Amino acid sequence: MMRFIKDRAGGFSTSFALVGLFLAASVGVAVDYSIYANQRTAMKQSLETGVLAAVREAPVQGWDEDTIAAVVDSYVDANLRKASFGGAEYVLDVEPLPERGRVRATLWQNDHGYFVLGHFRKNPQIVVQAEAAIVSSANICVLALDGSAPAALSLGKARTSLTARNCGVFVNSTDRHAIHVERQSTLSASQICTAGGYDARLVDMRPQPQVDCPVIPDPLAGRTPPSFGACDYRDVAVDRDATLHPGVYCGGLDINGSIEVKLTPGIYVIKDGPWTIGGNATLSGENVGFYLTGSGSTMSFENSSNIALTAPRDGPMAGMLIFEDRASPPNRVFEISSKDAEMLLGTIYLPKGKLYVRGKNRFAGAAAWTAIIAREIVADDGPAIELNSDYAATDIPVPEGVGAVDGQVRLTQ
Repeated sequence: MMRFIKDRAGGFSTSFALVGLFLAASVGVAVDYSIYANQRTAMKQSLETGVLAAVREAPVQGWDEDTIAAVVDSYVDANLRKASFGGAEYVLDVEPLPERGRVRATLWQNDHGYFVLGHFRKNPQIVVQAEAAIVSSANICVLALDGSAPAALSLGKARTSLTARNCGVFVNSTDRHAIHVERQSTLSASQICTAGGYDARLVDMRPQPQVDCPVIPDPLAGRTPPSFGACDYRDVAVDRDATLHPGVYCGGLDINGSIEVKLTPGIYVIKDGPWTIGGNATLSGENVGFYLTGSGSTMSFENSSNIALTAPRDGPMAGMLIFEDRASPPNRVFEISSKDAEMLLGTIYLPKGKLYVRGKNRFAGAAAWTAIIAREIVADDGPAIELNSDYAATDIPVPEGVGAVDGQVRLTQ
C-alpha cells in the first residue's frame, strides 16, 4: 500500500489529464469567442445593409410593413441563413417608421452550436439592432450646425417669419428645444427636420417638424477657401460715394453715411477687422464673394442700410456669398438688420458663427435662391425672411450638397 501511495505516476497522469482538460476548454472558449465575434459582426453588417436598402426602396415600393420586412430579410437570408453557421436560427423583427422616414430592425440568433459557450448562453445568444433614415428629401435652405444648443434656430417676437420655398429647414441640435418659435411668429418650408425637438405651437409651423432626424454633416466642410496674399488695403473707411475693388482688406471695412458704394466683381477678403455698413449706406455688387478671416472679422449691417449682392458664378467662391474662416473662434455674431436686404443671392456660410437677422425688414425674397448654413440662426423683432430655391432662374451655381439630396440615406443606429 505504501509503495502505491509513494508512486507518483498516478498523480502525474491525473495532473496531465486535468491540464489537458483545461487546455481543451481554453481552446474551446477561444474558438467560441472567435465564432461569436464573427457571427455578431456578420449579423450587424447584414442588418445594416438590409435597413439601408429598405429605406432606399421605400419611396418607390412603399412603406408597407411586409414589403419593407421582405427587403431586410433578403439580406439576412443571403448572408446568414444560406451560410453554414452551425444550424443557428435567426429571428428578424422589422419596424417601418414612414412618418420619420426610417426603418428600424432587430435580429436575434438562437441555437448556435458553440463548443463551450453554447452550454451557458441562453437564447437569444446574440441580439443586434440597426436603423436607417432618409437624410433629406429637400434642398437645403437653412441648416443650423450646432449639435447641442437650445434654440439653435430661433424665431423671436414681433411676428418674425421664415419661409423656405420648395426647400428644407434642418437643425442638427439634439436639444429638446432645438427649434424655438415665439407665438405668432411663423416657420414654413417644404420640410422641417430637427435632431432634437421644438418649442413652438404647431399652428405656427408648416408642416409639423420631424423630430429625432439624423444629423446632416456640414455639406460645405470640404469646400476649399479662397487663397489670398498680403494686404491690399488697410483700415478702409468709406464715407462718400465710391467704387470698391476685390482684394485683401486688412483691419476691416467700414461703410457709413448716406452714400452709394458699388463693388466690382471678385473676392473681397475681410481680414482682422469687422465689416460694417450703416448710416443709410447702400451697398451693391454682382458676382462678389466675401471671405472673413482673422481676429474680429465679423459683420454688421445696420437697420438703415440697403444691401443688394450676388455671389460669383465661377472661381473658388462660386455660389458663396459670405464665407467665414473655419478656424474662427465659435459663437461670434454676424448681424443683418438692413431695412432692405432682399437681394442676397448665394450661400451665407458661417460654420462657427451665429447669424442674427433683426428688424422689420424683408430679407432675400428677391433672390432666385439663398441658402443659410450657420452654427446658430436667430431672427427677431419682425423680419420677413423669404428663401427661394429656384436654381434654374440664375447662372449662379448652387454649391454641391446644398441642392437636392433626394435618396440619400444614413445609418442612425
